[in-house]
Amino acid sequence: MPLDKMSKDYIILKKTVFMEGKGQGIEVKRAIAWVIYNRCRRNSTRWGRSIAQAQFTGQFDCWKSVAKVREMENATSAHRHDFDGLDSWLPSVFDGVDPTVRIGGAEHYYNAEREPPRDYRHRMRIEDFDFYRK
Repeated sequence: MPLDKMSKDYIILKKTVFMEGKGQGIEVKRAIAWVIYNRCRRNSTRWGRSIAQAQFTGQFDCWKSVAKVREMENATSAHRHDFDGLDSWLPSVFDGVDPTVRIGGAEHYYNAEREPPRDYRHRMRIEDFDFYRK
């Protein structure tokens, strides 16, 4: 699924990975990108048929309210260097060539430090986040 860096899908992907992984290391951000990739690959009505649909389905906290979207816009401007740094590796996830973090088909994640544990199989812990499939 190659993505054009100027496309709406890519910009939404980049903002989502940046905000969902805010304050986390590169491995968490890569794993979040893989979750989005896995959801898109399923091409289901539940997840949407494109990355852009993720912002309208309430899948990610950073798109759930006008205040969150404003926070995202401010953060991407204030941390432009970090935000633009995603371009060095993010396209490789959707090209299917990123070998660094494979999360075994995980389609979900949560911050285990902030949320109660969930009892799902195929769980993988990266920093404070658990990645899993139902």
